[in-house]
Amino acid sequence: MAAALPFLVGALSEERKRSSRRLLILGITVSVIGVFLSASRSAVVFLLAMAAGIATSGRVRSLPKFSWIAMIGFVSLMVVSSSRLQRFLTLSDTKYVKTRIAGSVNEGFLKLMVDYPMGNGLGGGGTNMPYFLASEVRNPVLIENEYGRILLEQGLPGLALWLTFVMWILTRPLPRRGERWYMGRWLARVAFGFSFATAPLGTGLLTAIPGTATLLLFAGWTGAPLVRLLKRSSARASHLSDETEAMN
Repeated sequence: MAAALPFLVGALSEERKRSSRRLLILGITVSVIGVFLSASRSAVVFLLAMAAGIATSGRVRSLPKFSWIAMIGFVSLMVVSSSRLQRFLTLSDTKYVKTRIAGSVNEGFLKLMVDYPMGNGLGGGGTNMPYFLASEVRNPVLIENEYGRILLEQGLPGLALWLTFVMWILTRPLPRRGERWYMGRWLARVAFGFSFATAPLGTGLLTAIPGTATLLLFAGWTGAPLVRLLKRSSARASHLSDETEAMN
């Protein structure tokens, strides 16, 4: 639901029909409430990253102001009225957050880098394997760190390739302010960067369904160059048509 926001907000910034805008606002509202219902702290932080991306996009004026305010007010009221939607408040407990991060980003990662420089084989990092291949996994090592999982399964060469790919995507030229779907492409970049920035805090980034496919879609959308279709003038098109007829 959180990953759908770049598409929904991007479409909302481009759409001009009132009925379509209302439908998109409804979809965004449902997605945001769904994130709070999932009680995922990282997903709530993802929402904050999306909000920061929208605020820094320079295209806030393209969003329907009053509908946007009404949506934020409604979601805030829902969160305040239900304790189930307030699990993200545990992020204010600095001791808990420190313990949680230490469980993933720890010295064990460096030790695994020394022990398994060429990886531990497919499934050796804790990835779920089909039952008919589970017996082939030798000495699986579990680590709650996506980069650690990549290291265990693909070794230092695979980890280096992934890090290079991530840096290449994030250093692609920014979308132009005047292009269509500017907001969507901008938020796709934010979502991609946030996902890999928080990858050390858990696993599943590259094994989720449909999350991984959506993440790679963000990568393609961010890294793809802008292609502009140039229309021929009517005079030029007519001239080419006359030349074609003469040749025939």
